Amino acid sequence: MADLDDLRKVVTQSCRIIGKMDMTREPAGHVSCRIPGTDRILIKARGPGEAALRYVTPDDLIIVDMDGNRVDRVLVSRTPEGSPRPSTPPASEP
Repeated sequence: MADLDDLRKVVTQSCRIIGKMDMTREPAGHVSCRIPGTDRILIKARGPGEAALRYVTPDDLIIVDMDGNRVDRVLVSRTPEGSPRPSTPPASEP
């Protein structure tokens, strides 16, 4: 299976090329890639704070299943060891 970080880079670069070349009517779009060997799709999503295609970063991408249900958490940072860190902190222990 292709490395997810590599797929994120490819989709991000594709978004930026499409945006820079004005290949859409609006600055937004849904560039996507099926994650090989899975029933998951890596997609540039829309929502609050959406970046225009020419400004997309890997953090703007999410993973959905074939029904469009989000099945990941957007990763916005990494731990000091380089591991992905979810965008929302885990619930605190009582």
